[in-house]
Amino acid sequence: MSASPPDLPFGDPTAITTQNRSAVGKGVLIGCGGCAVVLLGIAGVFSAIFFGVFAAIGKSDAVAEVMKRAGESKVVREQLGTPLQRGWLTTGNLETANGSSSAELQIPIEGPKGSGRIEVNGYKRGSEPWVFTVLDVLIDSTSERIDLAHPAEAIP
Repeated sequence: MSASPPDLPFGDPTAITTQNRSAVGKGVLIGCGGCAVVLLGIAGVFSAIFFGVFAAIGKSDAVAEVMKRAGESKVVREQLGTPLQRGWLTTGNLETANGSSSAELQIPIEGPKGSGRIEVNGYKRGSEPWVFTVLDVLIDSTSERIDLAHPAEAIP
């Protein structure tokens, strides 16, 4: 007496790809690809926010004023050359509230002769000009610090 084995409840496991080709394809697409799409979407949103914030800081009136002052400095021009350009990763804080602004920034700069960074602490009240308590250019190659907030007064 030989009885045949009972049928398997989910079919032949060795023939899964032939019997369920569309289900397997959907599982791979949604299971693996779906997670990748979600993760790429999240990374894209964070990248947009990250670069948007840095772009906004870089286009502020504080950065424009700092770059103008650095470009007008004879010592900075001698050390770095002209034209002087701002690097892409300006970091720090820029706050505006009730018509007043404050800035605490580090701005990378470069010219044909070298590179450096500008360290800035300053404030602005209403439509008055920016007042910088710290406005230093640090030259990378020499570690020289050039104080643009308190330039040496000419001795008569």
